[in-house]
Amino acid sequence: MRGLLKNNFYASVSNIKIFLILVFLYGLGLSVAVHGFCLDRNIDVFMLFVSGIGISLLMGAFFFPLFYLGGEERSEVFLFISALGAGTIFMSMVNLVNRWFGDKMSDMEICLAGTALLGAAAVAFLASYAASVRIFRKKEC
Repeated sequence: MRGLLKNNFYASVSNIKIFLILVFLYGLGLSVAVHGFCLDRNIDVFMLFVSGIGISLLMGAFFFPLFYLGGEERSEVFLFISALGAGTIFMSMVNLVNRWFGDKMSDMEICLAGTALLGAAAVAFLASYAASVRIFRKKEC
């Protein structure tokens, strides 16, 4: 039982690598399309990766408990809900950080905010593991 859950969570973390490449390429293309040049500051690359990893972790944090709660039949719906929820929550957190710090954030403040957002996403992912184990045990009984 626990081995199955661990394998699912390990697979999710390994899929983040693929998602990071896609997010980087998308962000690079979007930057060129909007600004006409690649990312203008070095910190933008860091925040692009933080956003990709954070959304991926939050998506897994929503998907696994929903999957074990609702079953395999509704997995596509749960995947859509988790993607929408993860993107919305992460962008809301970014918006809150921007409101608290203001428009003129230094590179150090951006790094600290990005690290805090990534930490919050990692904590949510670990908490979802505990919730998934609990749900799986209740369903098994």
